Amino acid sequence: MGLTKRLLVIISPLLALMEDQIKEAAKLYLTAMQLGVHDDRDILNGQCSLVFGTPEAWLLNDKWRNMLSSEIYREKLFGIVVDEVHMTYKWGEGKDGHPAFRESFGRLEELRSLTKEGTPVLALTASADLESRRHVTEKLNMKRVTEVTVSPNRPNIRLGICHVPATTNLKCLHWVVKEVLAKGLSMSPIIIYCRTLKAIGKVYGYLRK
Repeated sequence: MGLTKRLLVIISPLLALMEDQIKEAAKLYLTAMQLGVHDDRDILNGQCSLVFGTPEAWLLNDKWRNMLSSEIYREKLFGIVVDEVHMTYKWGEGKDGHPAFRESFGRLEELRSLTKEGTPVLALTASADLESRRHVTEKLNMKRVTEVTVSPNRPNIRLGICHVPATTNLKCLHWVVKEVLAKGLSMSPIIIYCRTLKAIGKVYGYLRK
């Protein structure tokens, strides 16, 4: 008797993120599919290792809700992964009388009632302090939680802050220009954050000169 092919359900907030992860999965020889993109029959029959979908797709479409309770998924499903889990309260909860930006993020605990009892849940985030972790645990109705944490330090990333008054030119960014001229496309990536679109335009114009 052959081994049953197991599968994992992954809830992700962004389509671009899912597309990227599906490409990476292929490099590892894993069959990954996305709700509403790949063949419905293959997904319903569990013909893959990873099934990606947004909270809205999993919770608001009866076809996918029923699938999680199907015999195939009760047999094959071995876990649920919630990626960027801090969005459960950042986007899934209303604030100051305003409705939630994406309400389905705040209802992800419903998925646990649709799957086989005891199905493990893995919650992933790179932006959750102690209070946020407690919040996430409550939102997903998780019991006997095991926390795995790693240092946020990344030796290949340098974070720098430079205050630029409105009356000052942008010579403080000249090192970026020198880096581009010296190394071209071989230079290490640089991300520049600005507070306003106007500031972004100003920086962009300076770097293009």
